[in-house]
Amino acid sequence: MRQTLRALAALPLKGAQPPVRDRMIRGPTTFAAVYNPQYKPGPSGESIIESPYHPLHFQLKQRYELRERTGLWWHGLVGLAVSPRRVVRNWSARRLRNAFKEALKRRGLDEHGRANVEPGGIANPPTIRGYLRLQGSQRILAVDNDKLRYECLKVLDEIIRSNNHPAEVGDRRSSYDGTRARLGLKGT
Repeated sequence: MRQTLRALAALPLKGAQPPVRDRMIRGPTTFAAVYNPQYKPGPSGESIIESPYHPLHFQLKQRYELRERTGLWWHGLVGLAVSPRRVVRNWSARRLRNAFKEALKRRGLDEHGRANVEPGGIANPPTIRGYLRLQGSQRILAVDNDKLRYECLKVLDEIIRSNNHPAEVGDRRSSYDGTRARLGLKGT
């Protein structure tokens, strides 16, 4: 039985690619942002998938393999380092998630990082993909919501920039060039 479990656990995940290292996004002071352009489970799911003897191993492995690979897989976490009180950690994590959802909305994306097709939205919203973990730090308790939204927007812009969508990052010149190209105008 154990040999069968080891053999099944050693099989690569469906659609697995060579691993790409996680990349820390520099800039935010109230949280740490870790981005990977490939889709991967979060830290707790990853440890369960890697352990063939865990009772949820096969269930999570199957769920991961069947999950749709579109948009951005992200989550915001706040650990015990922020506060020993659960209510404070939940409040901080909710603030972080809401700030990132607002940043996604400002860039014309839904909360899963896919293009939002609402009327009156951005004409050509960027498409982003991969995995993002936002880990709150102690400073998240003292910072106001505007600063938190600003930092989330900067992180999102960095992800968009790394996904080769320079026209949507907010640079005037590149945005202008993108508009000229969409209109079929030549020259710069």
